[in-house]
Amino acid sequence: MTLAELLTLLAANPDLANQLFDARVAEIQTHLTSKGFVIKPQADFDKAIADAKKEGDGEATKRNHTDWSKALSDVLGVQKPDGIKELDFFPEEIKKRITMPTDQNQTDKDLNDSRIKALEDKNKELLDSIANKEKALFERTKKATIDAHINSLNIAVPAHLKTNEEIEAYRQAQRNLVRASLLGMKAEETSDGSLAFYGEDGKALADAAGKPLGVDAITKQFYGPLLAPNSHQQGGTGSNPTGGSGGKYGVPFAEFQKALAEQGIAQGSEEFNKEFAEYEKVNPTLA
Repeated sequence: MTLAELLTLLAANPDLANQLFDARVAEIQTHLTSKGFVIKPQADFDKAIADAKKEGDGEATKRNHTDWSKALSDVLGVQKPDGIKELDFFPEEIKKRITMPTDQNQTDKDLNDSRIKALEDKNKELLDSIANKEKALFERTKKATIDAHINSLNIAVPAHLKTNEEIEAYRQAQRNLVRASLLGMKAEETSDGSLAFYGEDGKALADAAGKPLGVDAITKQFYGPLLAPNSHQQGGTGSNPTGGSGGKYGVPFAEFQKALAEQGIAQGSEEFNKEFAEYEKVNPTLA
């Protein structure tokens, strides 16, 4: 009988296979062992597998503990002493840091102080910028107010001056004098938007009622002798009532503006700018 026929017969007769193998177990084990096979019962295999699995889990757990211990040591900046379990050492170290008073946490305090300092510096920079812009605007307002006033001054012309050139040079010199004096005075803007000037003694220049003196009143108080009465006809060869030549451009600036307004010429219009350019030729804006 061939092997194939035997296997077919055994497959068709399970009881015959059991009888054959049960009776020949010892012989089969001896035969397989001689061929290098190791014969063990299933219980031995199950135990070996369980032991291997348990040993593997222990190694994995050990590696996890080692990695965890190293990570905590790096974060906390402290090494676990030998002979102490990780679970006994690191929780206590963490608890110490959690319960540490916040005022001793110098790192957080320095960070907050740095942020506050940055905000304070930024705020100061913004306030300084606003103050500088306000100061520049005030200085322009002060200068424009004084220049308009200077151009309107009716300077008294000495009788010995005859030519237009002499008269105009004299008037311009006196205006420069008054302008330099007013610009050199300390001034502040009042609540109603006007200017308050201060004398050399540091006191505000004001009238009897305590109202700040305007540039007109200050000029009359300190430079009255330089001024001619408004209705006074001064010398000179031109028809300008304030002396010198210039026709309609030889009048105080306020009168020049009023005359243009009466003609319907709006300030800032192209026609006004042309007229003002001519006015500046006779009454140059002081630099």
